[in-house]
Amino acid sequence: MMVMRNVGFRIFFIVASVIFLGYAFLLVYAGTQSSTGLQGTEFIQFGVATMCFSLAYLYPQFKVNDERTQKIKERGMFYTFLIMMGVFIALMTLSMADVIHFNGMQTVGIITAIMISVVFLSFVVLSKRY
Repeated sequence: MMVMRNVGFRIFFIVASVIFLGYAFLLVYAGTQSSTGLQGTEFIQFGVATMCFSLAYLYPQFKVNDERTQKIKERGMFYTFLIMMGVFIALMTLSMADVIHFNGMQTVGIITAIMISVVFLSFVVLSKRY
C-alpha cells in the first residue's frame, strides 16, 4: 500500500509539471505571436515545471526526514546561494553593458525562475551524491 502512495504522488508531480510546461509554451507562443512580446510570467511557469519534475524524483527520498535529507537541503541551499550570486553578477554586468534589455517584470520573472530551478536541481544533484 505504501508503494502505491509513492507512485501516486510521483505521478501527480509529473502530471503537474507537464501541465505547467504546456502552459508555459502556450504563453511563449502567444507572446511571440502578438505584439506584446514576453511578459515575464512565462519564465516562472518553466521554473515551476522544473520544480515539479524535481519533486517527482525527490519525493520518496524527502518523505523520510532523516539526516541525509537535512544534509541535502542544507548543502543545496548553500550552493543555490553561491550560484544565485553569480547569476546576479552576470545579469547586472550584461545589463550595464547593454547586452540584454529587460523590463522590470521580465527581470523578476527570470530571476524567480532561475532561483526555483537552481534550488530544486541542486537538491537532485546532491541526492545523487549523498
